[in-house]
Amino acid sequence: MRAALTGAYQLQDSIIAAIDADRHARRYRMQCEFIYSFMHLAGRVAYEEGGNGLHAMVSQALADAIPRPFVLTIVDHWPDHMKEGIINEFSTNQVAAEREYGECGFHLYPPGGSLAPPPHEVVDQFSDHIAEIIGSRDDASMSQIRAVTIACWDASNLPSSVNELQAHSIASGSASSQPNTGGERFTENDTRKFVGAIAAMLAMQLVVTGRTSIDLADGAVNPRALGYIYGFIDATLYARGQDISDLEFGLPIVVDVLRRLVGGKEEQYARFLLDNSRTDTAVQAGMQEGRQQYIDFTNKKLTTPMGLARAVIEAE
Repeated sequence: MRAALTGAYQLQDSIIAAIDADRHARRYRMQCEFIYSFMHLAGRVAYEEGGNGLHAMVSQALADAIPRPFVLTIVDHWPDHMKEGIINEFSTNQVAAEREYGECGFHLYPPGGSLAPPPHEVVDQFSDHIAEIIGSRDDASMSQIRAVTIACWDASNLPSSVNELQAHSIASGSASSQPNTGGERFTENDTRKFVGAIAAMLAMQLVVTGRTSIDLADGAVNPRALGYIYGFIDATLYARGQDISDLEFGLPIVVDVLRRLVGGKEEQYARFLLDNSRTDTAVQAGMQEGRQQYIDFTNKKLTTPMGLARAVIEAE
């Protein structure tokens, strides 16, 4: 989904609008259209790899995880009844887009490597929608739209994303907030699956922020965000009878999740947590929220954990 929003950001300066309100509305429509296309393509990949069963699982995971968090990042200050209306509208439009794109063919790279696909391709239909939103259908605009779209679809690595969604669905469906005190230490395979599933769950929160970094605006460490990640991992391990405070076991898991989530600074972040988790009130607040949101999520009291997204957005 991050790739979807990246594509929308790359094209938003091309929008032709006389007033800011119209420009903002068109930008939102473009973001939605990109997300609709990625949700559709993820479903296609899931069907190709696992048939109807995997398609249904991935489609449901996306339907649960995307609409509400995405919309609320934009209209969270609106009255509740209006927010629910926008969320319902997003879901209705996504279903319509799914039906429309489902009637199209799909080849990521059209035959011959041309950026002009044959008729009735998903990218062709999608490009028409984006051109209408931008307000220009000239050859230069259509070429730019198709080039950005194909590059984003290629960069998204949809098969890997589908596997992560599958792991997320399995993890959230089988998890319990009650400790498994008799749990044996994770095997290497257990650890690999666990890290992939938790990183995917946290990454889905970052998607709605449109950012790949969790740092503060000035580049400093975001203590609340790091605390949330640690607390979320802690609660998940605890539910499986594992102890994050065992540094030989817990620290590598935290580092590996951070590497997958925001690779490049995982060692710095882990050191920050080690040095500040007992003294920094922002870290501790984040840890408490991360633990509680995981528990509420597994007990069906919370539809989608969004504490990490809030920690990132509110720090901007």
